[in-house]
Parts: sequence; structure tokens; C-alpha cells
Amino acid sequence: MDESQENDRKDFKEDNPYGPNASPYQGGPYPQKQAQDANAVSVVGLVFGILSILTCCCTYYGLFLAIPGLICSIIGWRQTRSGVAMGGIICSIIGTVLCVIMTVLAVFLLNFVVSELGDPTLLSDPQALERAIYEYLNRMYY
Repeated sequence: MDESQENDRKDFKEDNPYGPNASPYQGGPYPQKQAQDANAVSVVGLVFGILSILTCCCTYYGLFLAIPGLICSIIGWRQTRSGVAMGGIICSIIGTVLCVIMTVLAVFLLNFVVSELGDPTLLSDPQALERAIYEYLNRMYY
């Protein structure tokens, strides 16, 4: 190594804000680990949000996925500001809204069925309810 290269190397070591022997391209292990943990929380939130949308047809069961998904996504968003976390927030909100709509719709439909059939005891026997609905539809359309 000639003298000019050695001087350049010496200047780099003196001007390096990361210390004389540290490379400016290396990050410490703690910030990378924290970013990975936050990203994992964001991914969990996104998965829960997607599953809440898929299970919204099961009335309120999707809420058991949407609410933890929203919480995980918000935690991930505060730590990383990543698109995965934002996608989790959006999917969880959509899942929550769809679950609420499906639950309200199910309550109104059951109320309508019971009022049309005139027998509130049908709700305790699913087979009798199914027969009553079948007979009602046959009368209505045939």
C-alpha cells in the first residue's frame, strides 16, 4: 500500500462518525432486531385482517380476528410505518365493518323469519325452522 492510500484510510478512520474501526454500512444488532419484531407484528396484523374479511360471513366470529389484527397492525405502524402495517389496519377495519353488517343482517333476517312464520319456538329447533322456511317459500313462489 502506498502512502496516499494509507493517508486516505487514516482520514476515513478519523472522520468516521461510527468510530475509528466501524464501517458506516453496518447497523447495530438491536435496531435491526427491533425492526424485524415490528415487521412480524405487522404481518400478524395483516394476516388477522385478511382472515377477518374471509370469516365475516360467520357473523361475529370475524371480530375475534379483526380486533387483534387491528391492535397488532397499529402497534406495527407506530414502530415501522410500513405498508404491511397499513394494509393490516385497512383489512382489519374492513373485516370489522363487514362483521358488524353481517351480524345486524342476521338479526334482522331471523326477526323477519320468526315474524312471518309466527312461531318463536322455531329458533330452538333448527330442523323445524328449516321445514317452516321451506314450506313458506313453497307457498310464496308456487
